Formats: sequence, structure tokens, C-alpha cells
Amino acid sequence: MSDRKRASVELLQQVAKLDAQILSAIEHRARISRKLRELRADDAPQLRSDPGALHELVARGHGDMPAESLEAIFREIFAACLALELPVKVVYAGVDGGAAHEAARARFGKTADLTAVEGTAAALEEVARRRAEFAVVPIETKREGIVQPTILALVATDLKIVSAVESPIRPGEGDASDRVRYAIVGTRPSSRTGEDVTALVFHVADTPGALLDVLRQFAERGVNLLRIQSQPAEPLQVTSSVSAWTYLFFVEVAGHTTDRPLVTAFEEVKRLTKFFKVLGSYSV
Repeated sequence: MSDRKRASVELLQQVAKLDAQILSAIEHRARISRKLRELRADDAPQLRSDPGALHELVARGHGDMPAESLEAIFREIFAACLALELPVKVVYAGVDGGAAHEAARARFGKTADLTAVEGTAAALEEVARRRAEFAVVPIETKREGIVQPTILALVATDLKIVSAVESPIRPGEGDASDRVRYAIVGTRPSSRTGEDVTALVFHVADTPGALLDVLRQFAERGVNLLRIQSQPAEPLQVTSSVSAWTYLFFVEVAGHTTDRPLVTAFEEVKRLTKFFKVLGSYSV
């Protein structure tokens, strides 16, 4: 046997050994997830903020495996183990095999109990009535921005965004180059991860400088404003104090709703606005 062939055989043997080690590690990970399920059997379901942990893990790679491939591999592992750890019913606004279904599978795993419902309002109602633990609903498209019906539907509930996941639009559902960001919505707020974004909506009085006064509260506390977009809203969709043709402002800021700078900023924003609501905090 030539030296080159001998080296090739040895490398293949190393690959086989590593594959066995990877399998053992994944099965160990699954056993721990099952134990976590047993320990939390009596607790209300709370979705852990895995996206932040996923990004942190991928960032620790040395570059031998492309980051995109690493993320895909660990996303599948995270989702599969989440299905073992948190066996819950999840509804999504869409059709079987569509982009929303893909987003739900990416977050909760292919073996999760996933059910399609017609429209965002119906999905949120399933969670509000405790017929499902989480809803997957579209919150933003790359081409058109924030999805207005989703924001208005969330405003009308006490539910919270606890996570977010992005999914490409499949052929036949629109422009294949577009992407949709989906919100994972539940009944309990998410815990802090250190890489969080908080979404909120508010309505200001029709007076000069009203919006500027609100935004100043974040700037003075060093809170990074990530996004702001206005949304038209009819009065019955929000509150009787909001007149017709009023605009709600959808805002995303860096940080968790329990962070001190946000807590104090929100106190002042509530005082300066006619309507204010936090939609939730989630990792990015």
C-alpha cells in the first residue's frame, strides 16, 4: 500500500471515530433534554432563548467549518432537543409546507406538534385560550417591513413575543428572494439573555415635538433604537382614546424589558404617550 493510500485510510478511520463520538454526544444531549422535561413537568411552558446561544456557539468556531453550515447543524440539534425538553402544541399562521411551517419546524423541531391555522388572529386566539402553548406569526418581511395585521392583533392581547426566527418565502408564495421574520408568541415573557431586543408600540398626541420627546427618553439612557415604523390604526383596534386615522409607532430597542435603562425609560414614555404597550423581549 502506498503512503498516500495509507494516509487516506487512516484519515477515514479518524472520521469514523469522530462520527461515533458526535453520535454519542448528541444522544447524551437528548438524555439531558429528557431529564429537563421530567424536572419541569409541573411548570408552565417557557421557551428558552436558544437563538442567542446558537449565535454565541457558532461564533466560537475556528473557521474550519463554514459558519452557515455550523448554524444549520446546531439549529437542527437545538430544535430536536427542544421537542424532547418542551413537548408542546404550536400553531402557525399559514399552510402545511409553507414558510410559516418551515419557521415553526426550525424553532421547535420536525417532531413537534405543529398545527396550521388560518391567519394571525386565529393563531393568537389558540394561545390566549390555552389550546396551544405558542404561535408562530409573521412580524416582518424584507420587502414590505413590519406586518401591520400582526402588530394590531398583538396589541389586542396580553400575549408576548418570546423569540423570533427568519424563514425564506418558498416558491409559489411570492418573491423567492424575500424573507419573513416570524415572531414566536406565548403567554409568559422570555428571560434575559444579554443579546435581547424589546418591541413596543405607542401613540403620541398630535403636538409638535411629541415623538421627539419620547425618543429622547431612550437616547438619554443610552438605549440603542434599532427600528421605528409608523402603523395606521382604527380606534376599535387599539383603544377608544385613539381617534380615527391615528398612527401607532412600532419600535424595537436593544435590551430586555427588565433592564434598568428600559424600565426607567418606559416609565417616562408611558407618561408622554396616549397609548403604550410592550409586545415582548427576545434574543437576536
